[in-house]
Amino acid sequence: LVEQLENTKSMAAHIQCKVVEARENETKINEARELYRPAAERASLLFFIINDLSKINLMYQFSLKAFNSVFNKAMERAEWDEDVRTRVQTLTEAITYSVFLYTSQGLFERDKLTFLSHTAFQILLSQNLIDDQDFDFLLRFPVETSRVSAVPFLSPHSWGAIKTISTMEDFSGLNKDMESSQKRWRKIVESSSPENEKLPQDWKNKTSLQKLIILRALRPDRMTYALKKFVEDSMGTRYVETVRLE
Repeated sequence: LVEQLENTKSMAAHIQCKVVEARENETKINEARELYRPAAERASLLFFIINDLSKINLMYQFSLKAFNSVFNKAMERAEWDEDVRTRVQTLTEAITYSVFLYTSQGLFERDKLTFLSHTAFQILLSQNLIDDQDFDFLLRFPVETSRVSAVPFLSPHSWGAIKTISTMEDFSGLNKDMESSQKRWRKIVESSSPENEKLPQDWKNKTSLQKLIILRALRPDRMTYALKKFVEDSMGTRYVETVRLE
């Protein structure tokens, strides 16, 4: 009986050690899982982005099985690094670029920039790097057309857009600045590539998204080029190298 009690006691102590060890392992696994979460979240985001491409054209159909294959190959090809955080960043970029290449092969040329822009915007939104209200305004662009323009280098429609934008807190005084600094703003409006010009005074410190809003008001004809530059600045040159603007 004493021997059985000793065995039971020993077994209980062994089980207790295993329980403690299991909890420690669970904690380590959870910590490691959280470190890799950004890569998983990026993959999830990308899948839903390409899944929505059918709204542009019903021909754009991408299966989860094919996506998983692209995902796994990207994981295998990603450069190894001992530092986990660096490894996760490498994985995230490898997944993003692999999905971009895979998806672009099945898109018409005219839709590639739409896909790229949408991808860039969604990634930045998921990272809280752009303001969702600014993004919503850029998409809907709810401006009021003016009958006359207060500056000679803008059409009444563009001036109406500037006046509407000026009602937003981050753009307060934009219309007045254009009236008082017409020479500087005219240079941008009349430039052959206004998306590459620096905005006057403190307006040059606006975010890339806010600059897109201003450019859409001033030169809507250059928005495709501005979007390409936006993608290049936020995601890298290699994403736009194969995109042709027609």
